[in-house]
Amino acid sequence: MHRAAFIAGGAAVLTARPVRAQTIPVADLVNRFPGIIGIYCRTLTPAPPLVAVRANEKFAAASIIKLPVMLTVYRAFERKTASPDEYITLLPGDITEGAPILGDAHSGQRWPIGVLVNAMIRYSDNIASNALISHFGFTEINATIRAAGMTQTLLARHFAGEVPAGRRNLNVTTPHDIGLLLYEIERGAHEGIPTVASPASCRAMIQTMLGQEYREMIPAGVKRHVAIANKTGELDNVRSDAAIVDPLSEAPYILVILTRDLDYPGLAYGEIAEFAERIDNAMRRLPIH
Repeated sequence: MHRAAFIAGGAAVLTARPVRAQTIPVADLVNRFPGIIGIYCRTLTPAPPLVAVRANEKFAAASIIKLPVMLTVYRAFERKTASPDEYITLLPGDITEGAPILGDAHSGQRWPIGVLVNAMIRYSDNIASNALISHFGFTEINATIRAAGMTQTLLARHFAGEVPAGRRNLNVTTPHDIGLLLYEIERGAHEGIPTVASPASCRAMIQTMLGQEYREMIPAGVKRHVAIANKTGELDNVRSDAAIVDPLSEAPYILVILTRDLDYPGLAYGEIAEFAERIDNAMRRLPIH
């Protein structure tokens, strides 16, 4: 089933209505959370974030760092230095576990960049991700990260099915950095202006994220029937999710939840969904003007 055609679709661009700045209380959930959690939630307005818990603290990025890899690819598309139909060759170091789309792939095979991006984001395919990292390079991807204003984010290793403890924190980010990236992507698509990429690229990246297969965390907590463009990340004691909730609507918002040192990783999906439900319920009650 994972090898079926990827989902496609479109969304209309509407004008945002600003949400009044207000803090959403989550301290009780944070205090009883069995691990370390960082949260960043904001609207498209220039107002302060509605939730900021350890927003500037570094966390192991896990697969959420695949978002700036995607941005690097789309910026290359804009410069005409790459295209979705361009084939790249898998290298021996690209082959690893955690590849639901390219699981049977082998070194020397050639795949279109567009297919690899979809597999990386929608299915978190590690081989697809590694192929893109190898092709574009750590230097270019980290330059893209810096250009996007993500000052505490670093990509320093390829992905692997089993990551040794000493290498888990080589790829790092913060809730604020990922929130900023998603904010700029949504703003570019929503307002039709160049931000971290062109408006067309921002819309395309959102569309790719809307096809996300893993919906057990933030999307599970948002009980409304709204679109959610998200990307998850997991390591042994890490479960994280980052989302644009209701993108391209009247009142979209950004929600990033990163974790580490989880006591019971298997229970974290429901706990993160509980945070998302609390925050989304509060967002619906906030006055919009």
